[in-house]
Amino acid sequence: MRAGLEFCVHWPTPRPSPVLPPGADLPGVPILVVGGDFDTHTPAEVARAMRVFPGATFVRVPFGTHSLAWGAGEAGACVRAVLRSFVTRHRVPEARCGAENYRATGAFPRSPAEVAPAPVPGLDAGRRRVLAAAFATAADAVARRNPYNLVHGLMTEQPGLRGGQVAFGDGVITLDRAVFVPGVAVSGRITLTPDGRAAASLEVSRAHRVQLSWTAFTPHERPAVSGTFDGTPFEFRP
Repeated sequence: MRAGLEFCVHWPTPRPSPVLPPGADLPGVPILVVGGDFDTHTPAEVARAMRVFPGATFVRVPFGTHSLAWGAGEAGACVRAVLRSFVTRHRVPEARCGAENYRATGAFPRSPAEVAPAPVPGLDAGRRRVLAAAFATAADAVARRNPYNLVHGLMTEQPGLRGGQVAFGDGVITLDRAVFVPGVAVSGRITLTPDGRAAASLEVSRAHRVQLSWTAFTPHERPAVSGTFDGTPFEFRP
């Protein structure tokens, strides 16, 4: 294990027991270890460390972070079910737990022209592009409250990607001329429920009023979104 990353050596309290010396005989008792791809130690490191225990089973959770058993959503529930089965039934179920709940951004748009217009009939291409930029700005703000974000999720204020501010309260995200796409400043409020339902009321570039509703924290490239653009209702699906 890498030095400096042993955060839990003394958890929950310091204890006097010494570190096992090299070559010590270890008991062949059943051991279950769960590790995520994005924890402080990689799955390969954890699996390698577990080889010294003859009865160890390692369960890898793709996209998982630290403290998986305490996590929210389907990944946390799945990990808890695995641990419960191991403790009460002495077996590891075949369940495959995964924590993928976001999509990777390959590149950030450098202008509105680089934003693909939202697939909304009844609006011209320019308005559809503004709508897509507004949603991208809102989605970027909400992504900062990803339930697996252990450190940055504690921050109460952050800058927009290219300007403005994003403030975080209890279930409310406030945008103050936040800029994700150059030339498109977004202000307003987003409410976010514990199960990831997001609803936004936004002013875009002081020219448009946009209402948005969608489910956050999914791995889909384009989630289903509904709302209104300057009073015109719309809905688009993946």
